[in-house]
Amino acid sequence: MRQDRCSYQAIALWGLLAVGTLLVSTGTEMAAVPKSVENRFVLSDPVWKEMVVRDDLVDDYASVWKNLVEILIDNGFEIGFMEKDSGYVRTNENAGLVRLKKYWVYDIKVIAKIVMDDDETKGVSKVRLQVLGHIYKIKKGSIRESYSGYDRLVLQDLFNDLQLVFGSR
Repeated sequence: MRQDRCSYQAIALWGLLAVGTLLVSTGTEMAAVPKSVENRFVLSDPVWKEMVVRDDLVDDYASVWKNLVEILIDNGFEIGFMEKDSGYVRTNENAGLVRLKKYWVYDIKVIAKIVMDDDETKGVSKVRLQVLGHIYKIKKGSIRESYSGYDRLVLQDLFNDLQLVFGSR
């Protein structure tokens, strides 16, 4: 009987630990973040999404570069820095994609990178994409709260657009 009670207590303890881990990993510490962005803003290190470029574009770096930059601009981002030779593009922060109430500002910035093959062909291998998000509460001219992470909806939307142009047909 005592052994059964210990087993039940151990199972209950493991269950509580699992729920606690889940709550921490899903961002419950974001209680102060405006509710309008809770479903899209992920409070963690930004992730990279990458896709393999389809075969007919592997040898057409100029086309991949041109389309990548156009997709970012078409989605409302202003290019902040780009270096064609390295395949790197970074946008300026855009606070106009998601409008928040009163004192809150939500900036979104995109980083994209064209990855080349390592072998002799030196063709385009992949396109990588990262979307950074910063939420600020500004009151009386100073930042009161600040959160950094990434916007999962913008990341997925941009990735889908890239997939339409660069992905398999």
